[in-house]
This record gives sequence, structure tokens and C-alpha cells, in this order.
Amino acid sequence: MKTNPPKHEHWSAQLVRIGNQAVREAQTRNRQLGIPNWYSLNGQLLSDAPAATEPTPHTGQQGPKA
Repeated sequence: MKTNPPKHEHWSAQLVRIGNQAVREAQTRNRQLGIPNWYSLNGQLLSDAPAATEPTPHTGQQGPKA
């Protein structure tokens, strides 16, 4: 049983925590500004925005819903 992980594992875990915190803060700030956050889940683009803002084909940019 490991009691103390090697230094590189601790350092890597710390970087992941810092990155995750930065992403959560950016997502929160985007929501406050009304900017949708986009995610790819199993190759499908998903957004936390209302359904009226779907990406247009090929560009990935927002466009009106048809």
C-alpha cells in the first residue's frame, strides 16, 4: 500500500485541480455574461444554452435555429 505518492504524481494532480478550477470559473463567468458553454459528448455537441442557439454545420458558430 502506498502512503506517499511520488512527487510527480502530486505535482500532476495539483495541476489538474488548478485547471479544473479555472474551467469552472470560466464556465460560471460565461453563464453570467449569457455566453453558452459547448461540450462534446460521444461526438455530439451539447450546450448549456437555450435550444435556439445550435451550431451551424461545418463552422461550429451560432446560427438561428431552422
